[in-house]
Amino acid sequence: MTTLQVRVIRVFVSSPGDLGSARDCVDEVLERINRDPAVAAQVRLEAWKWETDAAPYMGPTAQEAIDWQTPPFEIYLGLMSARFGHATDKFGSGTEQEFQQALQRWQETGRPRILFYFDENAKPGTSPDDARQWLSVCEFRTKLHGLGLFYTYRGVRRGKNSLVPKLDQHLRQVVHDLLRAPPCPAPPQTADNTPAVPAAYRRWLQSECGEMQLLGLRPKQAHALRLNHVYVPLTTRPEAGRKVTSPEAEEDLQQRMLGRGREERPQLLLDLLDQKSLYVSGDAGTGKSTFCRWAGYLACAGQMPDHAVPPPENYQERFPESLRSRLPVLVRLREFWQHLPTKPNCRELTQAELEASLGRWLRATRPGELTWDDVAAHLALGTALLILDGVDEIPLAHGGDDQECWPRQMLLAGLAAAAPDWHAQGNRVLLTSRPYGLADREAETLGLAAAHIDPLDEQLQQLLACRWFQLLSDRPESAEAGAAEAAAMLRDARGREGLDQLVTNPMLLTATCVVYNEGKRLPQDKYDLYARIVENVLYNRYNDPTRIERVHGHLAAIAYAMHTGKWLGEPRSQPRAATDYEELRRILTAYREQNPGTDHGVADVVDTRERLLSRTGLLLPRGDRQAAFYHLSIQEFLAAQRLVLIECDSEGALLGALLTHGAEAAWRNTLSFAFGCYLDKYKLSSQKGIRLVERIVEHVCSAAFRRSEPAEAATTSGELAEAGTTSVAEHQHLLVVAADGLEMLLGKKLQLPAPLQERYRQIGLAAIAQEIPAKPRWTLTTVLGRLGDERIANDLRIGPRPEEHPGYVRIPAGKYFYGEDKEPITIDEPFLLSRYPVTNSQYAVFLENGGYTERRWWSDEGWQWLQQEKVSEPRFWRDAKWNAPNQPVVGISFWEAEALAKWAGGRLPTEREWEAAARGPQGYEYPWGDKWEDGICNSDEAGLGATSPVGMFPRSKSNPFGLEDMAGNVWEWCVDFYDPKKLPGVRVLRGGCWDYDSRVCRAAFRSWNYPVFRNSSLVVVVCCVFARQDSHRSVLAALLLYHLTTLPLFLFSSSPAPRSGARKIFCRGGGQAYRIQFWPMLSPAHWNDLARPKLNSVSLTPT
Repeated sequence: MTTLQVRVIRVFVSSPGDLGSARDCVDEVLERINRDPAVAAQVRLEAWKWETDAAPYMGPTAQEAIDWQTPPFEIYLGLMSARFGHATDKFGSGTEQEFQQALQRWQETGRPRILFYFDENAKPGTSPDDARQWLSVCEFRTKLHGLGLFYTYRGVRRGKNSLVPKLDQHLRQVVHDLLRAPPCPAPPQTADNTPAVPAAYRRWLQSECGEMQLLGLRPKQAHALRLNHVYVPLTTRPEAGRKVTSPEAEEDLQQRMLGRGREERPQLLLDLLDQKSLYVSGDAGTGKSTFCRWAGYLACAGQMPDHAVPPPENYQERFPESLRSRLPVLVRLREFWQHLPTKPNCRELTQAELEASLGRWLRATRPGELTWDDVAAHLALGTALLILDGVDEIPLAHGGDDQECWPRQMLLAGLAAAAPDWHAQGNRVLLTSRPYGLADREAETLGLAAAHIDPLDEQLQQLLACRWFQLLSDRPESAEAGAAEAAAMLRDARGREGLDQLVTNPMLLTATCVVYNEGKRLPQDKYDLYARIVENVLYNRYNDPTRIERVHGHLAAIAYAMHTGKWLGEPRSQPRAATDYEELRRILTAYREQNPGTDHGVADVVDTRERLLSRTGLLLPRGDRQAAFYHLSIQEFLAAQRLVLIECDSEGALLGALLTHGAEAAWRNTLSFAFGCYLDKYKLSSQKGIRLVERIVEHVCSAAFRRSEPAEAATTSGELAEAGTTSVAEHQHLLVVAADGLEMLLGKKLQLPAPLQERYRQIGLAAIAQEIPAKPRWTLTTVLGRLGDERIANDLRIGPRPEEHPGYVRIPAGKYFYGEDKEPITIDEPFLLSRYPVTNSQYAVFLENGGYTERRWWSDEGWQWLQQEKVSEPRFWRDAKWNAPNQPVVGISFWEAEALAKWAGGRLPTEREWEAAARGPQGYEYPWGDKWEDGICNSDEAGLGATSPVGMFPRSKSNPFGLEDMAGNVWEWCVDFYDPKKLPGVRVLRGGCWDYDSRVCRAAFRSWNYPVFRNSSLVVVVCCVFARQDSHRSVLAALLLYHLTTLPLFLFSSSPAPRSGARKIFCRGGGQAYRIQFWPMLSPAHWNDLARPKLNSVSLTPT
C-alpha cells in the first residue's frame, strides 16, 4: 500500500523569554489546525522553538547556537510583549536578529511568510532595565509599522486571550496561500566543469585589491594597510520604480518626532551587484575604484572578512553568493584603452574586436600570469566577473587630424555588442565612471542597471573614522581604540561649515582622519587641513618636490582665474565652478608668459593642460571639453592661496580684496581660506591677524554707526538698528568673513583687544535687531556668544530676591487658555520663568558647582539613572555644532533638567504654566500672535539645520511677557506625565524644535518622550519655573490651611511615615525654603489646585 505523503510546513517561533504562555498558544493552534481533516490531507504544521528544539552548545553564544541549528522554514512567527530580549553581537536582541534574517530572505526569495504579534496588554516594569526594554519594544514596533508586518493581540490574562483565534485565522490563510503558490525556485547550480581561478592570479589579485595607500600622510610616512581594514559599505539610491512611502499623516507626527519614523534598510551597492550587472557612477573620491577592488577581493577570498569595528546593523554586508567561484577580471580602463584598435576615424567596435583587445592587454601586462584562454573559458561558461573601472579616464579622442580615433566611443560600442552575449551566458559586468563619462541611458543600452554612489551618511562616517583611528591607534588590537577620537573629530567637522562637506566623501574623510590624528583640532585648522590634503594628493601622484611646486602653481593660477576672470579678459564678481578647455589654454598661456621658467622642458600648453587634467586628481575633465576642480572648496582654497601669496603683497592690498569681494556671499569660503593663509604666512606674528580683523570691523562700524568708539556707541540693539545710514545687513557677508577670522583667532587662544570685542558685540546685537538673513545672523551671533553674550545672566540661582534676577520673567496670576480647544484655566499664583531656554554658558555654572556630583539636586529616579549610566555632562556638550555658549544646552534627559531646576532654586514648569506663559492671557496660537510667518522662529522653515543662539529671532518673543524661544529652536521638558495610562513614565515636551515645521510650534502642541532620552533628533532644554514666590505670607497661608485640614488626623492618629514614590519640590518664600511632597495620586495637571489640597495629598514642611 502506498503511504500518503503530506507536505510539512515548518513554523519558526521567535520571541523573547517572557512569552512562555503565548508560545504555548502557538502549539495549541498548530495542533488544532493539524486535526482539521481538510488540512491534514495536504500538510502538517510543525513548530520549531529554541527552548525545545535547540541543543545546548559550549563555546558559541546562545544566539549563534540557535542560528546554527535552525532548519529551513516557510513561516516566521514573531511574538513580543514588554521585553525586547538580550542583545546579540549584531542586533538589539535575538528576536530582532531572527526577524531581520527572515525579512532578508523574504526580500530575496519571497519566503518565508512573516507574521508578527505585539501584546496590547503589555506593561513595562519599574526598573531602569525594564524601561530600556520597553523603549526598545516601542522602537521596534514603530519600525515594523513602516513595513506593515505586525498584528496585535490582548495578551494572556486569566486563561483568556485574543492570540489563539487570530493566529488560527492567519495561519490557515497562509497555509492556503502556500499550497496555491509554486515552490520556491532552487538556486542556480555551478557547472561541475567550471575551471578554477588560477592560483597565481588569485594571489596577485588579492594583493593588488587588498593593498592601499593612506591618503593624507605627510611625505615619506607609511603604514601597513589593507583594504579590509578601512573599507565601509557604499550605498546607492533605491531602484527606479520602488514604491515611495507617502508623506506622514498628522497622526504619525509624534512618532516622527521621537526619531522612530519609518526606517528602511539602505540599498547597499554590494547587494545590487549580487543580483545583476551594474554601472556605478560617482564623483571623484566617492569610492568607485575602491568598490571595484572590494568586489575582486571578495570574489577571491570567498567570504566576508571579520573586523574589530563592525558596521551598524542596517549596513552589514553579506557575502555575494553569485560571485562565488567566478573569475574576477580587474581592468583599469585608463591603461586598457591603449590596446584598442587604432583605426582612423573609428567609433565602432565589435565583440570579437573587444575580446581581442582584452587578449592583447593580458599578453602585455600579464596580471598574475592570467591568460586570455583562462578568461575565455570562464566567459563561455558564464562564470566571469568583468570589472571595468574608469570609463571617464579613457580619452574622447586620440591621434592627429588624419589618424584621429575615438577610444571611449569604441569601448562603449564594443560593450554594447558583447554584453548581450556575456549576460546570456550568465557572466556579470561591473562598469564604473564619473557621471560625465557615461550617461544612465547609455548604460541601459549595455544591459547594466545604473547605481549612483550616495554620500556617506552619519553612520558610515562614524564607521570609517572609527576604523581609521583604530588603525592609527597605539592599540590597534582593541576594538574600542580610537572610537572616542573618531567621535570627537566628526563632531568638530560637522560643526563647521565647509568641513561638514568633507566627511561625506570617503577620500577626504580619510585625509581628515589623518590630519586630526596628528593633534590638530579641525574647526581651527580648516586652512591647514586643505593644505595637507592638496599636498598629499599631489605627492601621491608625483613624488617630486620640484614637479609638485610647478603643478601647484598651475592649479592655483587656474583656480584664481576661474574666480576672477584674470587672463580671460572678462572680470568676474562671482566665481565660476567650471571652465572649458579653451579657457584653460588661455590661462596657462598667460601663466607661462609671466613665469617663463616654470614650464622648462614641457612641450606646449596643450600638453600641460592634458597632464593637469589626467594626473593631478584635483582638476578633472567633466565631459564636453569642460573641466572643474574635484570640489568647489578645493578651487576656493587654491584661489585663496594665489590671492594672498601672489596677488596681494601687503596688508592694505589684502584688505582691499576683502572689502571688494566681501560683499559677495559666493566669496565667503574663499576669503575665509585667505584669512587662514594670511595667518599661516605670518604665523610668528599673531598681531597681524588681529589687526586685519580690526580693520574690517572698523570699516563696518564707521559706516554702520556714526560713532565707532565703544564709549560713544549705541548701547542697545534697538539703537544699533537705527544707527547710521548703512546697516549691518548691507555688510553681512563681509562681517561673516570677519566672524570666521575671529573664530580662527579665538581657536588659537589669542587675546583680543577689548575695543574689538565691544565693537563686534554691537554688530552681533544689531544683526539680531535688524533681522538680517538667518544663516549670516547665526554666524554673527554664535561668535557673539564666544566673545561673551551680555544679554545672558549665566548664574540661574535665584538668590534671596528672585523677582530681581535678570534671568527670569514674572508671569502674573490670572485667566489663561489651555489646549487645542482653548479651555479656560486659572493660574492662582504668579511665577517666574527663565527668560531664555537654558544656555550652555548657564549650564556650565551648574556643572562647575557640583551639578553631577551632589546627590541633593537629584530625585531618587534621577540619581539612580545618573549612577547607572555614568553620565557626567550633556550628550552633545563637546559637539561644536551645538556648544556655543549662547546656544541652548541640548542632549539632556528629564532627570538632568530636573536637577538643574532644583539647583537653581525652583522646578520644571507644569505644561499649564508653560502654555500660559507662551500664549499669554489672549490665548494666542503662537507666542507672538495668531499668524505664522516662515522664518519668524527657528523651525524647519528657517533652514538653519541647528539650534540657534537664544533670542536670535526677536519677533518670536511671547507677547506680552517677552520670553524668548518659546516656539522653535528646542523642545522644553515639562514635569507632567503625558498619558499615565497608555504611556507610563513618559513626560511632556513643549515648544517645537529647529528641525520640525510650524505645526509643532503652536503653543498648544503637546509632544512627549521618555525621561531617559537624550536623542540628537530631540534636542531638549529645561525652563526653570519658580512657583509661589510672591511672598512669605503665601507659604504661611498654605501651611495654615494644611494644618487646619489635617488637625483631626494629628489628634486621633500617629503621623504616617513618608510614602515611597512621593515627588519632592523645593519652594522658597522670603528666604525660607519649604519642601512640597506630591503624592502620585495627585496629577501634575492639577498642581495649580493646591489652594484646595486633599487630605494626605500635600505636605509642606520647613527645610
